[in-house]
Amino acid sequence: CAQSTAAERAPLVQAYWERCDPWFVAGPGAESWADYVQRGLGVRRLLELAQAQRIVLFSHGYFIKLLVALLVGPALALSAEGMRAWRDWALREPIKNCQIVRLSHGPGAGWRLLA
Repeated sequence: CAQSTAAERAPLVQAYWERCDPWFVAGPGAESWADYVQRGLGVRRLLELAQAQRIVLFSHGYFIKLLVALLVGPALALSAEGMRAWRDWALREPIKNCQIVRLSHGPGAGWRLLA
């Protein structure tokens, strides 16, 4: 997909989400949905271990959306149904370019999405 346009990738994206196989890897250098979720869980763990008062994290919208789901959103099941549910939720409530997503975490309070 490197050096391709969104329009050129559209059929591949559609096929990927129609397949909804959490362990499918689209090609060399790609990651499966399960790997993607595991990467998100790793970042969540780093955030939970951080001693900082404030953390600023920059990433693309889909990964931030994954983190929001892992921290405060719907449960993520590693199944076709779980992938579809996450995709539907992500499309209904997209993260826009340059959008700031604020979360709060406190001892015993867990994670909260701030308005």
